[in-house]
Amino acid sequence: IILDIESGIMTSLPTSLEGDFDPAWSPDGEWIAYTTLVNGKSQLVKIYLKGLSLVKLSDGSFHDSSPAWSPDGSRIAFVRIHSYAQIWLMDADGEDAVQFTLSGMIDNSNPAWFPDENLILFSQTLGLGSPSKQVYGMRLDDIGKTEEYPIIPRARLDYIPLMDNVDVSPDGYWLAFDYWYFDVLSDIYMMTFPGANLIQLTDHPGLDYDPVWRPLTQ
Repeated sequence: IILDIESGIMTSLPTSLEGDFDPAWSPDGEWIAYTTLVNGKSQLVKIYLKGLSLVKLSDGSFHDSSPAWSPDGSRIAFVRIHSYAQIWLMDADGEDAVQFTLSGMIDNSNPAWFPDENLILFSQTLGLGSPSKQVYGMRLDDIGKTEEYPIIPRARLDYIPLMDNVDVSPDGYWLAFDYWYFDVLSDIYMMTFPGANLIQLTDHPGLDYDPVWRPLTQ
């Protein structure tokens, strides 16, 4: 469902009987890419909002999820599970899918584009089967190589920083993310890219997660 904030009008979108999630608006605001379940398999589709027409982006061969549009809207980063979860890239029409990260048996997830379009941030588990994650980045120029590098706070800490669900501010200056203190609590933190000025934003006793930046307004 899309809710128009000014009018309060809600528009229902075509739904899967099994579930739809991970919505991502295209930069021009005309499309939403999202994950849909088809016979228990996660697949990517996009919907054109003016006519509510659907376009399949996945071909059904693998579990695909978590679409993220490039800043110019020409490509989509996503998670594909092929034995292990890795970040892949495809054109906005679903063509020319190519593996981006080559992390072996280490799972990657939750891709986010940096505004200059040449860098993708993502979450990576600390080891095979580990539920704990940190944020990594890799440049598009290094596709086909194992050139990811950690993006963690530079401050000297007495614990291993665990991070997930990174979101980049529109100007590329700040990163917001889930952050765990001693793997116990989850709060929202932010820091300047690539790792200075760590600031805590929430301190609720419950779990806080999955932050999103407000778009730049004219």
